[in-house]
Amino acid sequence: MKPLHPALVHFPIAFVLLQAIIAWLYRYSEKLISKPVLLVGQTAASASILPAMLSGTWEEDKLTELSTLEQQAVNQHETAAYVMLFLGALLFIWLYLRNDRWKSTELTLFCTVQIINLALMLTTSHWGGNLVYLFGIGTSIR
Repeated sequence: MKPLHPALVHFPIAFVLLQAIIAWLYRYSEKLISKPVLLVGQTAASASILPAMLSGTWEEDKLTELSTLEQQAVNQHETAAYVMLFLGALLFIWLYLRNDRWKSTELTLFCTVQIINLALMLTTSHWGGNLVYLFGIGTSIR
């Protein structure tokens, strides 16, 4: 059976990027993006992180005999995924509870946290790519 992680990681990458764009469009023009679109986008972005993270954890359990450097790289990637999961949940809850009562500064802060989450997603993706391309982790050569 092929590992799920390589297929699942692309969903949060796409959804988190799309949600950051949607949030900023909403910030500058509520006529372009409606509140339900903002909520659906956040739901997709937040919900897509968990399966990718869980599949990565299952794949990590299969790894044996990692060097210290490889284990540090895996731990770094995994820790960033946990932070992303927390931020995704925080953004979803924040949007769900405050959606009808945004103040301009709060919406700007929400959008800024979206960008931080996107930066973390890109960093986590880069580190995951390094696991594959530098160490061969998750490939048949391992």
